Formats: sequence, structure tokens, C-alpha cells
Amino acid sequence: MRLRGSSLVFSLVVLSFLLMSAVSLAVVSVTNRRSALASKNSTLAFQVADTGAEEILYQIYKVNDSVTSGPLADLDALASKISTATCASGVLTKGTQYEAMFYECTDASSCSSIACGDNSWRDNITKMKIFGKTGGVTRAIEVGIAPKQP
Repeated sequence: MRLRGSSLVFSLVVLSFLLMSAVSLAVVSVTNRRSALASKNSTLAFQVADTGAEEILYQIYKVNDSVTSGPLADLDALASKISTATCASGVLTKGTQYEAMFYECTDASSCSSIACGDNSWRDNITKMKIFGKTGGVTRAIEVGIAPKQP
């Protein structure tokens, strides 16, 4: 007659193991989902930065340096060629998508930023940094810019 209670205890032990396994599986699933979302946002932010670099480089090399369209006077003029972009305090901003900063570097350790109204920007610019933003994540890329060809 004592065995009736032992089957209940055995059932409770088995159920507690099943519950612990289910909770562990749920924790692992949630962690993997968060990791996948962070990886997705990081990749998207990088792609936004890369898209910004392509838009800006297109304007610099294909539009600004072409014989037919004539040169852009300064970075403000460059920003006006890119849809919804503005330039302020040496930073070209396209909405909430990306920000780009332009630099003149004399060597690897000595760089100075180029102002939006600098009329000799195309002769001095040697690199730009672009920060892509999405989902609360920011990724940056740095691109070298070739001197203007005479």
C-alpha cells in the first residue's frame, strides 16, 4: 500500500526534469534570436554605410570630375546633389541613414577635417569616414579618395 505515493513522487520528478529541459530550450532560443537580430542590424548598418559611400563617390568621381557638369564648389554643393542630404559642421548627413566626414591627410597620423564651405575641398580631400545607422546600431567604413585628375 505504500507504493501508491511513490508513483506520484516519480511522476513529479519526471515532470520537473521535463520542465527544466523546456525552460533551458526556451532560454537558448531567445538568446539565439537576440544574437541573430543583432547580427542583422549590424549587417544592415554596414550596408547603409556602404551605400552612402557609393552615393558620395559617384557624385565626386562621375558628376564633379566630369567635364560636362563642372565642379561642385564645396561640400554644401555636394550634399545638394544627394537626395535629402545636408552639410553642417563638416558632416554630410542623409537623414537618419548615414553621416560622412571628409579629411585631408598629409600622412597616416595627421588628418584635418574639411569644412562644408571649403572651396578647395576636391584638391585636398584624401579620405572620408561614413557611419551607417539602423536599428540602434552604427557601423563605420573609411574610404580613400584619389586626387582630382588635371
